[in-house]
Amino acid sequence: MIKGITTIRHAAGNKEFKSLAKLFDSLGFERGTPWKTARGQGAPFKVPLGQIEFVEGLETIHADIWIEVTDLDSIRDVLVKENVKASEIRQTAWDSRFLVAEPAKGSKVLFWQKNRPSEDAIEGDLNARAAAAAAKKTYRSYACQERLKFLHRRARWRKAESMMPLLRWAA
Repeated sequence: MIKGITTIRHAAGNKEFKSLAKLFDSLGFERGTPWKTARGQGAPFKVPLGQIEFVEGLETIHADIWIEVTDLDSIRDVLVKENVKASEIRQTAWDSRFLVAEPAKGSKVLFWQKNRPSEDAIEGDLNARAAAAAAKKTYRSYACQERLKFLHRRARWRKAESMMPLLRWAA
C-alpha cells in the first residue's frame, strides 16, 4: 500500500539549496539519489523512520518539519556551528524538549527529544540526562582504572627502591 512519504520544501535559490544540503549532511541524514533537470534540482534526505501527523487543538509549536532526535544538545551544537538560526532548547507539556531552527527564510524545522526513552526504545535511545549519567560513570571508571595503574607502578618503583641498597652491597 503506502511505501513512504516525502515532504518537499522549495529553496529560494542555489545558495540556499546548497546551504540546506550542507546542513542536513552535517546532521547525519542519509543522502538519497539527487536529481537535476533544466528547470531545477533535488536533494532527498532519508531517515529510518518517518510519519505524518495531523494536529488539532491549541498546540502552539509551529514548524514545517518535525525531526525526533536522540541528542538534542548535539543538534544545537551543529546548528550553531553551521550558523543556522535556532531557538533555545525548551521543555514541552508532553515530557520532551525541543528547539526550532530556521535554516532558510520562512522554513522552520523543529528538532525534539523525549526526556525518557520509551518502552520500545532501541539500543542507543538515551535521553540527555541518561547520556550524561552514562558519560560520568564511564569517566569515573576510567579515572579509577588510571589511578589504580598509577598506584601499581608506584608500588613497583618503591619495591625496586627498597632493594637498591642490597644491589649496591652485592656489587
